Amino acid sequence: MYPNPEENGYTTLNFKTQYAGNAQLHLLNAMGQQLFQKSITVNAGTSNIVPLELKTLSKGLLYHFMKNRLFFITASFLLLFAVVGNAQIKIGNNPTTIGASSLLELESTTKGIVFPRLTGAQMIAIPSPVAGMQIYNTDSSCVCQYNGTAWRSLCGGNTGSPYLDWHILGNSGTSAATNFIGTIDAIDFVTRTGNTERMRVMPRGVLYRSSKPFCKV
Repeated sequence: MYPNPEENGYTTLNFKTQYAGNAQLHLLNAMGQQLFQKSITVNAGTSNIVPLELKTLSKGLLYHFMKNRLFFITASFLLLFAVVGNAQIKIGNNPTTIGASSLLELESTTKGIVFPRLTGAQMIAIPSPVAGMQIYNTDSSCVCQYNGTAWRSLCGGNTGSPYLDWHILGNSGTSAATNFIGTIDAIDFVTRTGNTERMRVMPRGVLYRSSKPFCKV
């Protein structure tokens, strides 16, 4: 999708998709209010470029066409394209090359993705999170993902703070006053070797070995 220079008060947008299908152009302002909607049919093959003529809005929506076919949208307007069907979106380098199984593909050698940055409390307070949702947790400095039931850190660990696992090569930055291996509910703590239970600590502090009381700790 790229614009042509404005002529006679109109700006022409060339809308291109890899596959045939119906497409809708939605123009929203910063409050999410729809200012414009246009439905088109996009063809496949070599004729899959469809021009759209949009009249320039007087509320500060400006299209600036440059030699490298970049344009900017001012006055806090958001131009959102929603393509219905099998259309694909490529952002970044090599925009005409996209994987056959990609719905959305990003490519860059100098830029990355920045997730929404939330504290642990803000993350847990998200209303009705969707499975697969991801955010950057500023408390744990890790990306967290909602699995449909609870938030899990992609650095390891489950819900809670600081969302980190104990590692097989050891941990650093721990505190004996706050960090421990064990449970925080009234459930036994079990250790195993060869996937066979060898030792169990009961909630009341009784230590069992091979299912027999060993001592009280």
